[in-house]
Amino acid sequence: MWNSAAKGSPRKAELQETIPGYLLLLAGIGIVLRLLAHRLSGGLFIDDTYIYLRYAENFRAGLGLVYNQGEIVMGFTSPLYMYLLAALAKMLPDATLIAFLPWLGILCYLVGLWFIWRLLTSFSQESALFGAMIFTVWFAFVDSSIEGMETPLFLLGILGMWEAHLKGRSVVRGVWGGVTGLTRPEGVILFGVLLAVAAFRRFTSALISAVIAAVMGLGWFILAITQYGSILPNSALAKASTSLNAVHSFADLSLYISSLLFGLPDTVFLRMGVLATSVLGLLCLILLAWFLKRHLRAISSMGFLLTLSLLAYISFYLLGHPGRLFSWYGVPSCLCFVLLLSITLPTGILRILRKPSVATTFAIGLILISMTLQSYRSARIRESVGGRYQKVADWLQSNTNRDDLVATGDIGLIGWASKRKILDLGALVSRDLALEHSRSDSVFIGDLMDTYHPRVFILDRSLKGESVIKEDFIHYALFRTKAQRRRWQEEYELRHDTSGMGKAIYWAPKSREDK
Repeated sequence: MWNSAAKGSPRKAELQETIPGYLLLLAGIGIVLRLLAHRLSGGLFIDDTYIYLRYAENFRAGLGLVYNQGEIVMGFTSPLYMYLLAALAKMLPDATLIAFLPWLGILCYLVGLWFIWRLLTSFSQESALFGAMIFTVWFAFVDSSIEGMETPLFLLGILGMWEAHLKGRSVVRGVWGGVTGLTRPEGVILFGVLLAVAAFRRFTSALISAVIAAVMGLGWFILAITQYGSILPNSALAKASTSLNAVHSFADLSLYISSLLFGLPDTVFLRMGVLATSVLGLLCLILLAWFLKRHLRAISSMGFLLTLSLLAYISFYLLGHPGRLFSWYGVPSCLCFVLLLSITLPTGILRILRKPSVATTFAIGLILISMTLQSYRSARIRESVGGRYQKVADWLQSNTNRDDLVATGDIGLIGWASKRKILDLGALVSRDLALEHSRSDSVFIGDLMDTYHPRVFILDRSLKGESVIKEDFIHYALFRTKAQRRRWQEEYELRHDTSGMGKAIYWAPKSREDK
């Protein structure tokens, strides 16, 4: 091992001098890859990012943290990230804020890279080089850095609390634990696992960390209850009211676990076929069992903590979130997986990376795979966000008034760019609609027409020949009565079908008041 050389030896001194060079080289490569990935996406973000931006824009305008003016609904998942963007929006105009978002992700990556290096050098510098290299070039970490979402901040919080735990810093561990819990709800689970492991070593130290994180969380609890009436985002209510895809077979289990470990969208593994996915899932399960067995006896070890964190994260999504697995959700579990590999793989294997030719070949291979996946991902973003959604937003600006109500399941860029009032068919920012879904097995498009009177319905497909449609992750029946169907035909006309903008736009040429 690099850190096993005799103290003060010329060999160790030489290696210590080259380590910062390796880290700076990786940091430079990481920045270039992330800027290239953002450019491949046409400077666009995933659609959910624009929900945060619309909240931040309304906050800048003095309307409060709301999506629609006058509707106090918590439609965001990450309180800490939301308030960070709101603060930035107060200081920066829209164009500057949008240009800064990728750099915010890159900044989190650079600090996270430093944490990984410090954390893994406690085991060996071969481990540190391996972990830092994967964190720098692998698709899941590159893509999540430039999506404009809270994932980079979440990863930074996780790494910060793990590094503080390894160094025995109770106060710092509590602060990072609070940051993690306020960034994403499952951060509370990961911090809870950390506290449980820490309590076996020093209960008082774990208690100090818990109190600090609780004080940070208490501030958000009071603010959320007084402002929104709940500490849970409206999206939790909306998603809880839908029927999720449960694990029905080993192939399903393999699909979810593979996605979580490699940080890739499940569509990547679906292309492999059932047999290949099942074999990969079996190998992943064997690997997880090996991790657990290897670190089980050392209860206070970092490996045992990482293994428990990974298993807890996988259990969280298998039990509560199957079927809603997007690429960024798998990134934290992928981070656990990479760190476990870094400290568990035999030193002989990792030592091969000391050879510049091997390290270069390994890095180039990972970069090629990552950029191939990134090109596919970026093309999808340009097609949907920069293509279909932007065209719909432009149409709305040209054909509707600012106070017209628009019903759509894609509320990100369409809502942000059109500046129209939105009835969210996905129920993420529409509380009444989320409650309606939680109370009833069937919600009808005709009922929405009678209750909310939208000027425009933007649907994924036209209603011809359909009995049920799906918007975002919620299924809608069409009409409860023949009278509803007749009123729909009288009031709404199909202006664009899916061959034009990728959406079916039903427009009421005149509102009911005009009639």
